[in-house]
Amino acid sequence: PEHWTLILANFKAVLELGGPALRFDYSKYHPTRVTHYDSKDIRLSVLIRAPPSLPFDVWTNPQKLKHFIRAENPVVDDRYGGLYTWWAEGMGPVVFTKMEPDNEIEFSWVYRDEPETRVNVRFEPVDDDTLVVLHHYGFQHPEDVVGYRIGWASILAELKLVCELGESGIERISDWEA
Repeated sequence: PEHWTLILANFKAVLELGGPALRFDYSKYHPTRVTHYDSKDIRLSVLIRAPPSLPFDVWTNPQKLKHFIRAENPVVDDRYGGLYTWWAEGMGPVVFTKMEPDNEIEFSWVYRDEPETRVNVRFEPVDDDTLVVLHHYGFQHPEDVVGYRIGWASILAELKLVCELGESGIERISDWEA
């Protein structure tokens, strides 16, 4: 499903924003390029036409997570060591290891019986926009990153749509409560 989510998000972005939400770039890493390939880490970024406070809020507000990532019962305890869950127990984020409002979050990640990894998300101001930079690291083997790369790319594409259009490729957020 993540492949379709990314394809549809990019299609919607081309039609409504004039260009793709996110595309892969397998050249050498550059901080303002959209993505970067690394065999044991995932580094993705997307430029969002909004101040850092908006993508940060969408990423950390439980009500908005329900629509942005289609999480059923998200939990966001935004202090160090606080619980951060999107899906069923044992799947997905576990606890915050860093929380700097409108600037950066980091959380542990555990999926089934895989070793714990970390996800760092920075919200960097670029003029009036925000470069959202995601780094998922700590994988033991290159093959461990395969499914995560497309999953995170889909999530960043959806984040761009939510922040710039007020709706993702699937959900509308016009009726969200603060």
